[in-house]
Amino acid sequence: MPAEPWLIPVVEVLSVLILGAFVLAQPGAQRRKMAWDAWWIGAGAVLGEETCIAWYRFYDYAPGWSLKVIHVPVMVGCIWPAVVLSARQVAGLLAVTPTRRTLGVAGLVFFDATLVEAVSVASGLWTWEEGAVFGVPIIGLVGWAAYSAWAALAVDRNAPWLARLLVPAALTHVVLLTTWWGGLRWGLRAPLPATVLWTVSTLGALALAWHWWPKRGRVPLAIMGPRALAALLFFGLVARAAQGAQDLVWFTLPFALPYILVTAWRRSPLT
Repeated sequence: MPAEPWLIPVVEVLSVLILGAFVLAQPGAQRRKMAWDAWWIGAGAVLGEETCIAWYRFYDYAPGWSLKVIHVPVMVGCIWPAVVLSARQVAGLLAVTPTRRTLGVAGLVFFDATLVEAVSVASGLWTWEEGAVFGVPIIGLVGWAAYSAWAALAVDRNAPWLARLLVPAALTHVVLLTTWWGGLRWGLRAPLPATVLWTVSTLGALALAWHWWPKRGRVPLAIMGPRALAALLFFGLVARAAQGAQDLVWFTLPFALPYILVTAWRRSPLT
């Protein structure tokens, strides 16, 4: 359904506020670097999305977004940094090796994007040509995960600014083309039944909670707080659509469980 006229401006403003909260939650000495990292992640994400839309024509944004580069709203550049950098922080606290941290970023963002994409499409923020998960194709979730992992790795390696802008977007296309022609083009494209989606989201959340159980209470509120603000935005969109989208409500409810488990609810400093 098309987004209501007031909804997209509210999402745009909240996206800026969430990114600002994320940067300000960092220790003072790290804020400038975090803002620098956020700038290039956002710019690279917009570049990646612009090329995806231009080359693949598989999705598009609603017309109500205030300012677009060509196809992609400028404000989308504020969403990606908070997604990537907060996932990198969580994975850094829970993973034991750099490789596992990079894979952890990809896995976390795939998990989160499943919620974000389904709710955003249901709210009319953007649309896909087809999709198995409430109108969202699995290749779209792969794209979120791939870009986030490459962008986080560029931060880890302290890559030059031009590499941060170009390399994650380019490597994301490699992953997308390989995944699409290597499998997803040939199956899992038709809409999946709601009962299957409920089962998958519940089992996925339980599996992640079980994996994190030995590390419960390890992520401080300084990291999880801004993520919770973003989650509240999307759960608010779900609640708004609840009357006509009970299937979506049941699908999204399990996503909070692993994060509730891993959060250190007593206030603790960011280290």
